[in-house]
Amino acid sequence: MPVKRIYILANSVKNSEHCIAGRELIERNGRRSFGEWIRPVSRHGEGELSWSDCRLPYGQLPKVFDVVDVPLEAHEGSICQPENWFIERHRPWRRVTIEGEFPELIVDSPQLL
Repeated sequence: MPVKRIYILANSVKNSEHCIAGRELIERNGRRSFGEWIRPVSRHGEGELSWSDCRLPYGQLPKVFDVVDVPLEAHEGSICQPENWFIERHRPWRRVTIEGEFPELIVDSPQLL
């Protein structure tokens, strides 16, 4: 089961549930780049995340601009939301400290939304 390293760019809350999304941070051959958007989702409701779904050690929650390793089960396969990945519920998320520079984050300009 994959673990994706995500640079958190969104963390919204509605009815005490979370919607978290960001760009995958890829490190290869000593170089960093941003990959695709990833939105960790649960298998309940509309995919929203409860506090226990996305908690970090010591009960913290991820914040925007955190880098977090997220254990995932599988890609959801949604045509409308290709960024959705099912979380591995029983494995904790982990905040990662990144030293050095980040790659340039380019603003997306999709042709279709």
